[in-house]
Amino acid sequence: MDKTTGGDDKVPRRAFLDAMIVAGFALTVLCGGAPALSYLFPRLSGSSVDEEMDVGAEAEVPMGEGKVLPFGVFPTLVLRTKEGFKAFSAVCTHLGCVVKWNKDNQKIECPCHSAIFDTSGKVLDGPAPKPLRSIKIKVEDGRIILGGK
Repeated sequence: MDKTTGGDDKVPRRAFLDAMIVAGFALTVLCGGAPALSYLFPRLSGSSVDEEMDVGAEAEVPMGEGKVLPFGVFPTLVLRTKEGFKAFSAVCTHLGCVVKWNKDNQKIECPCHSAIFDTSGKVLDGPAPKPLRSIKIKVEDGRIILGGK
Protein backbone atom coordinates (compact mmCIF):
# COMPACT_ATOMS: atom_id res chain seq x y z
CA MET A 1 0.00 0.00 0.00
CA ASP A 2 1.25 3.49 -0.82
CA LYS A 3 2.17 5.41 2.36
CA THR A 4 1.86 8.83 0.71
CA THR A 5 -1.86 8.44 0.02
CA GLY A 6 -2.79 7.97 3.66
CA GLY A 7 -4.24 4.54 3.15
CA ASP A 8 -2.11 3.06 5.93
CA ASP A 9 -2.85 4.39 9.49
CA LYS A 10 0.16 2.73 11.11
CA VAL A 11 3.15 4.82 12.20
CA PRO A 12 6.22 3.79 10.24
CA ARG A 13 8.85 2.00 12.29
CA ARG A 14 11.48 4.64 11.48
CA ALA A 15 9.26 7.53 12.72
CA PHE A 16 8.46 5.63 15.93
CA LEU A 17 12.15 4.98 16.65
CA ASP A 18 13.00 8.63 15.93
CA ALA A 19 10.31 9.74 18.39
CA MET A 20 11.61 7.35 21.07
CA ILE A 21 15.17 8.63 20.62
CA VAL A 22 14.04 12.25 20.96
CA ALA A 23 11.91 11.40 24.02
CA GLY A 24 14.81 9.53 25.64
CA PHE A 25 17.17 12.43 24.99
CA ALA A 26 14.67 14.94 26.43
CA LEU A 27 14.17 12.81 29.55
CA THR A 28 17.93 12.52 30.03
CA VAL A 29 18.38 16.29 29.74
CA LEU A 30 15.54 16.95 32.21
CA CYS A 31 16.81 14.43 34.77
CA GLY A 32 20.41 15.59 34.45
CA GLY A 33 19.46 19.25 34.41
CA ALA A 34 17.64 19.28 37.73
CA PRO A 35 20.72 18.54 39.88
CA ALA A 36 22.79 20.99 37.83
CA LEU A 37 20.22 23.75 38.35
CA SER A 38 19.95 23.03 42.08
CA TYR A 39 23.74 23.35 42.33
CA LEU A 40 23.79 26.64 40.43
CA PHE A 41 20.77 28.05 42.27
CA PRO A 42 20.81 26.77 45.88
CA ARG A 43 17.53 26.42 47.73
CA LEU A 44 16.34 29.19 49.95
CA SER A 45 16.69 28.10 53.53
CA GLY A 46 14.57 28.92 56.50
CA SER A 47 10.91 29.11 57.26
CA SER A 48 8.39 31.65 56.19
CA VAL A 49 6.45 31.21 59.42
CA ASP A 50 6.05 34.58 61.15
CA GLU A 51 3.92 33.25 63.99
CA GLU A 52 5.45 32.08 67.23
CA MET A 53 5.52 28.32 67.72
CA ASP A 54 6.23 26.26 70.84
CA VAL A 55 8.63 23.51 69.74
CA GLY A 56 9.41 21.81 73.05
CA ALA A 57 10.71 22.00 76.57
CA GLU A 58 13.93 23.79 77.45
CA ALA A 59 15.19 20.57 79.08
CA GLU A 60 15.07 18.77 75.70
CA VAL A 61 18.23 20.63 74.64
CA PRO A 62 20.94 20.19 77.31
CA MET A 63 23.83 22.66 77.63
CA GLY A 64 26.38 22.29 74.82
CA GLU A 65 24.05 20.29 72.62
CA GLY A 66 21.79 20.85 69.64
CA LYS A 67 18.61 19.32 68.36
CA VAL A 68 16.75 19.49 65.05
CA LEU A 69 13.12 20.42 65.66
CA PRO A 70 10.26 20.92 63.20
CA PHE A 71 9.25 24.54 62.65
CA GLY A 72 6.89 25.47 59.86
CA VAL A 73 7.88 23.87 56.58
CA PHE A 74 11.59 23.41 57.30
CA PRO A 75 13.52 21.76 60.13
CA THR A 76 15.25 24.07 62.60
CA LEU A 77 18.45 23.44 64.53
CA VAL A 78 18.21 24.65 68.14
CA LEU A 79 21.51 25.03 70.02
CA ARG A 80 22.10 25.65 73.70
CA THR A 81 25.44 27.35 74.22
CA LYS A 82 27.03 29.36 77.05
CA GLU A 83 25.58 32.47 75.37
CA GLY A 84 22.07 30.97 75.50
CA PHE A 85 19.71 29.40 72.98
CA LYS A 86 20.24 29.92 69.25
CA ALA A 87 18.17 28.69 66.33
CA PHE A 88 18.98 28.33 62.64
CA SER A 89 17.37 26.86 59.60
CA ALA A 90 18.66 23.28 59.52
CA VAL A 91 18.64 23.36 55.71
CA CYS A 92 22.18 23.66 54.36
CA THR A 93 22.61 26.61 52.00
CA HIS A 94 24.54 24.44 49.56
CA LEU A 95 22.08 21.82 48.31
CA GLY A 96 19.43 21.61 51.00
CA CYS A 97 20.63 18.72 53.16
CA VAL A 98 19.66 18.80 56.85
CA VAL A 99 22.61 19.89 59.00
CA LYS A 100 23.49 18.26 62.33
CA TRP A 101 25.13 19.44 65.54
CA ASN A 102 28.52 17.86 66.26
CA LYS A 103 28.83 17.84 70.04
CA ASP A 104 32.50 16.80 69.97
CA ASN A 105 33.82 19.81 68.05
CA GLN A 106 30.90 22.18 68.87
CA LYS A 107 30.19 22.89 65.20
CA ILE A 108 27.26 22.53 62.83
CA GLU A 109 28.02 20.08 60.03
CA CYS A 110 26.36 19.11 56.77
CA PRO A 111 26.59 15.34 56.33
CA CYS A 112 26.19 15.50 52.53
CA HIS A 113 29.10 17.66 51.35
CA SER A 114 31.03 18.43 54.56
CA ALA A 115 30.12 22.10 54.97
CA ILE A 116 30.93 23.32 58.49
CA PHE A 117 29.26 26.23 60.29
CA ASP A 118 30.07 27.87 63.63
CA THR A 119 27.60 28.52 66.45
CA SER A 120 26.56 31.79 64.81
CA GLY A 121 25.66 29.98 61.56
CA LYS A 122 28.66 31.39 59.67
CA VAL A 123 30.35 29.17 57.05
CA LEU A 124 33.74 27.91 58.26
CA ASP A 125 34.50 25.35 55.56
CA GLY A 126 32.95 23.58 52.61
CA PRO A 127 30.86 24.40 49.59
CA ALA A 128 28.02 26.27 51.35
CA PRO A 129 27.71 29.72 49.72
CA LYS A 130 25.88 31.48 52.58
CA PRO A 131 25.52 31.24 56.36
CA LEU A 132 22.57 29.44 57.90
CA ARG A 133 19.49 31.60 58.31
CA SER A 134 18.95 32.65 61.90
CA ILE A 135 15.52 31.99 63.43
CA LYS A 136 14.13 34.11 66.25
CA ILE A 137 14.10 32.12 69.52
CA LYS A 138 13.12 32.73 73.12
CA VAL A 139 12.45 30.65 76.23
CA GLU A 140 9.33 31.33 78.28
CA ASP A 141 8.21 29.27 81.26
CA GLY A 142 10.65 26.50 80.35
CA ARG A 143 9.34 26.25 76.76
CA ILE A 144 11.29 26.96 73.56
CA ILE A 145 9.43 29.40 71.32
CA LEU A 146 10.53 29.91 67.71
CA GLY A 147 9.51 32.56 65.22
CA GLY A 148 7.54 35.73 65.54
CA LYS A 149 8.10 39.19 64.18
